[in-house]
Amino acid sequence: MSNLGRIEESTLNVHLAEALRSRHPRWNTNTLVAERTSVLRDKGKRPDITVSMPGCPPVIVETEVFPARQVEQEAIARLGRRMDRTGQKVESAIAVILPDHLRHGDAKAVGDCELSYATFTATSTDNQNGTVGYSRFPVGSEWLTGNVSDLATAIEFLCRSREQLRRGTDTLEQLVSDVAGLLAETVHQNVLDRIAKELYQHTSEQTYRMMAAIWASAFVFHAAIEGQPRIPPMLRKVEITLDRVLTAWEAILKVNYWPIFVIATKLARRLPIVPASYIFEHITESISDLARLGATTYHDLCGRMFQTLISDRKFLATFYTLPSSSALLAEVAVDRLDVNWADREQIVKLRVGDFTCGTGALLSAAQHAIYRRYRRAGGDDADLHRDMMERCFIGLDIMPAATHLTCSMLSGAHPSIGYGRTQIHTMPYGRVGEQIWLGSLEFLWGDHFYSLFETGAMQLQGMVDGDWADQVVVANRSCDLVIMNPPFTRNCGQEAQKKGVPAPAFAGFDTPKHEQRLMSRKLRTSPGTAGHGPGGLATYFVDVAHNKLKPGGVLALIVPFTVNNGDAWAKVRSLLNDHYHDFQVFSIPSFGKYSRAFSADTGMAESMIVATKGTPDTSKSFCVNVSQRPNDQFSAYSVARSICERRTGTAVLNVIEEDSLGGGGAGVLSSGVFSAARALVSGRLLLPRNDEAWRIPVTRLGTLADRGKYHTNFMAGYAGAAFSTHPIKDDQPAEFPMLWSHDCELEHQLFVQPDRACVPLDGRRSKAVDIWNATASRLHSNRDFRLNSQPLGMCLTPERTLGGRAWPNLMVKDSAYEIPLLLWANSLLGVMMFWLKGTRQQQGRVSISISQLPELPVLDVRKLSKSGQKACQLLFEDLKCREFLPANEAWRDDTRKELDWRLLTEVLELDPRNLPRTGSQLRDGMDQLRTWWCSEPSVHGGENTRPE
Repeated sequence: MSNLGRIEESTLNVHLAEALRSRHPRWNTNTLVAERTSVLRDKGKRPDITVSMPGCPPVIVETEVFPARQVEQEAIARLGRRMDRTGQKVESAIAVILPDHLRHGDAKAVGDCELSYATFTATSTDNQNGTVGYSRFPVGSEWLTGNVSDLATAIEFLCRSREQLRRGTDTLEQLVSDVAGLLAETVHQNVLDRIAKELYQHTSEQTYRMMAAIWASAFVFHAAIEGQPRIPPMLRKVEITLDRVLTAWEAILKVNYWPIFVIATKLARRLPIVPASYIFEHITESISDLARLGATTYHDLCGRMFQTLISDRKFLATFYTLPSSSALLAEVAVDRLDVNWADREQIVKLRVGDFTCGTGALLSAAQHAIYRRYRRAGGDDADLHRDMMERCFIGLDIMPAATHLTCSMLSGAHPSIGYGRTQIHTMPYGRVGEQIWLGSLEFLWGDHFYSLFETGAMQLQGMVDGDWADQVVVANRSCDLVIMNPPFTRNCGQEAQKKGVPAPAFAGFDTPKHEQRLMSRKLRTSPGTAGHGPGGLATYFVDVAHNKLKPGGVLALIVPFTVNNGDAWAKVRSLLNDHYHDFQVFSIPSFGKYSRAFSADTGMAESMIVATKGTPDTSKSFCVNVSQRPNDQFSAYSVARSICERRTGTAVLNVIEEDSLGGGGAGVLSSGVFSAARALVSGRLLLPRNDEAWRIPVTRLGTLADRGKYHTNFMAGYAGAAFSTHPIKDDQPAEFPMLWSHDCELEHQLFVQPDRACVPLDGRRSKAVDIWNATASRLHSNRDFRLNSQPLGMCLTPERTLGGRAWPNLMVKDSAYEIPLLLWANSLLGVMMFWLKGTRQQQGRVSISISQLPELPVLDVRKLSKSGQKACQLLFEDLKCREFLPANEAWRDDTRKELDWRLLTEVLELDPRNLPRTGSQLRDGMDQLRTWWCSEPSVHGGENTRPE
């Protein structure tokens, strides 16, 4: 091909730089340059594009037209170099592959084409030879794809210095620790108790750290906004006294920044004069180091630290939402908003609410996602900030420290821009005056309430228990986006059984027992449809979100993984399936205590849900299973873009389509396994690498057997009790035997011996006999199936036995059903049905509640031929004394393999000789399915017995 009209890469770089400048209001010919010499101190090839913003580390972009064999090495070579004018070190670089058609087209088209790119960040430097260690994203040899706007976003994220972030974190952590120590040593205990009460905390080391963080945050924010009209300068080169600090902060309150400074001022007024001077002087000495990070970066740091500062986490479940998780959820949710991002008037009319705002991570992420879109459309987000702070962002919480931090983070996007009243409020909780309050859950009953004093506006309205209060108005059907990580606490379970904690969900802040009961009683009267006690407070917050969202609004939640299958979340699923569409459910098919969570330190699996409010249509629900929780905000953004554009790769493992929320595809590693399980529910044996399916008769368990009673309905210690129990003794037969709990060592065969003797309570023998006659059976189902340690989905007792907590009864409607059901439930296919329909909240375990047992898909034994029934009996006789391995070891369990094969070929009579497939296809397909299923993280839970 002739080189006539060939465009040089330098020309493409100039036009790419021009396109990038149009995506950010502060990128200009001084801060973003192309093909400029003398940018770096050392000799060498000039950078293609350099981005150097004040206060941010420089980012270098290297480009090359496809096939771009050298661009990656050129980008890496820039790491560790220093800028010629400022001496700043290059911490990050981007390699960009330009499409080859640009060589012979219009150079300006570079602004509209698809690019491939990867980022490189320095991690270490060998001072002896100058070698720079680095991390690449994405890892390995893959490349990100996107347009110029996506590239601009990558540059923005890389402009946040990891080294500054690390130094700032260390400085802030040390400052908070020092101030906490000063408080403990210099302030009288009575004073500390009063300050802790202001924060609704116990007096403790963590509470001292919370106080310190609030004051440090106020000082740093003061440094960020000084220079504005009517904002007093920071205290420098003068004696730091309590009076001077209070005077400065009270002057700021007259301007506003109310949620940030009012609680800091209120706490400071509690301090005695002398220790206050020591404490504030120590803080101001550290502020210059923190201020160099910039307000935005600092408040991100402060958010990360707050997870360690809230002492009441157990009862309030105020788990911290990680910045990366927040960025992922917010990016996907904001992408759904029907807004012209070039139209300022449309943007400032948005209403974005978080009714459990905590540290403000989710609202801040939504703010950044909105501002970023306005920048990409050519606008300056600084022009939005005042209106957005005053009207757009609604953040409510019951903790003053939480609303303080939320407003700090939101303000930090443009700290130099002032604003009037905000919609960030601390909500009343517990008894205030003569009333009982439930925080943001008050919006279950209406749209107009009072917040506490430390929240919001200069126009104070009314009194609550002698303290000023501010009106909070959030009208129903008014929000465009509700984004929340609501508390998961419940009023039932182990905590509810502890003496002195009648209502754990309301036991925070030292709430008295009688107030807990009143709050719990009030919640039970709520008019919502999703709220359900066993599901915890989060289900009631779904009702709040639903009430506040307008038609077409977007719901974005972080909730327990049980939302997908759990019985306690059935009402939530019904509400969402009836009133929302276009579901996206994000889960992490991994193992490890914390690796399946999107929040910090929860130690439990979670899911993200994004859906649009409106009449359901023919659209599907999509389970998006990601390889791991994103470890930084840019990787979260990249995963989010893959989700929005329906692309899979190393980050997004698979996207499983379902008919509605809760179909079982969440958290599944292999879409092939899910396809096989879902096909089996409809009576089709669809094996890997086969395009046709065998027909198998499948029905609901409830058509063949009745479920037994839940143990709390008849055991001592519960209402309606009829029996007490004690362990069975070898020399003493039990009149009413029971199979109560698991013992893995005794459960490797199809027969399992009862382990408890039930004794009728005094005066309850008649009731006990009635329960025995109605429910005692030989067949039992595994309620909490530990797949990685227990072999059996169902077991048989030698005689009729009561079912206990772990092994509820199944009363078959015909004795001929008993053995076929037992064999099916312990085959690979039967165990997979437990896995599909049960709750996979905990790794390596499937829970299926007694109420859900009738819905379990099982073999329809009524449709077995006479020869099949006979084969079933013979199979049982051959296997009843054989040992089974735990379910997750089915891939190497010879007993289960024999059960599978004979069940298919002898009982179901799927004789391969009579089918258009060979026996090897059936056997190989089962072997492959067995291996794939055993490789699922939710099956093996990290045990080393999984397939290699």
